[in-house]
Amino acid sequence: MNILTEENILGKIKKYVESNESFPTYTELKKILKLRKDTELKKILRKLEKLDLIRTNFITKAIEYTQSPKLKIDNFIHVPLLGRIAAGKPIEAIVDFDNILILPSSMGKNREVFALKVAGDSMIDSYLLPDDIVVCERTNTARNGDMIVALFPDNTATLKKIYKEKDQIRLQPMNEKYPPIYTKKITIQGKVISLVREY
Repeated sequence: MNILTEENILGKIKKYVESNESFPTYTELKKILKLRKDTELKKILRKLEKLDLIRTNFITKAIEYTQSPKLKIDNFIHVPLLGRIAAGKPIEAIVDFDNILILPSSMGKNREVFALKVAGDSMIDSYLLPDDIVVCERTNTARNGDMIVALFPDNTATLKKIYKEKDQIRLQPMNEKYPPIYTKKITIQGKVISLVREY
C-alpha cells in the first residue's frame, strides 16, 4: 500500500524528471504510484498547487514544478508560443508572447526556438493535425524538403514543405486536397524540428 504525502509525490515527480527529462502527466503519475483510486492524490496535488509548488501545463497536461532547488533546470527550456500558423491557406501572422511552454531541453538545445499552434489540415500526411504545436528553430535558410514557417510580403504566413525550383519556390502541402503554392519571394522564419501533441 502506498502512503501518499506531499514529499512522496514531489519525490516521484523528481525521479520521473531525472529519468525522462520531462514532467509526468496526471495519468503517468497515477500509474507510477500504482493507484486504483485517486481521491487522495487529487487532494494532495491541489494542496501543492495552492502552495505554488506545482502546476498543470494547460497544453501538455504535465504536472510541473513551479519552484524547487532540487529540480535540474538545465533539463528544460522556456519556449514562447507565438500564436497560430496556417497549415492550409495563408493567414495573417499573429504573434502572442503571453504563453510559454516548458519543454525538454533536447527539443531546442543550443538553438533559438519558438512554438506555433497549427491551424488547418494541409499537413496531415506529415502527421500534423489541427491544434498540434510545432517547435521551430529560428532560421532564414532551409533545404529542399524542410518544413518551414513561410512569411509572405503581405504579412500572411503558412506552414509548408519548401522546394526551390529554377525560377520559383514551391511550398508543398502534405494533403492531396490542397494545391502547391508557387511564389518568387518569401521570408523563411523558421523550420520545424519537433511536435507537441495534446491528447
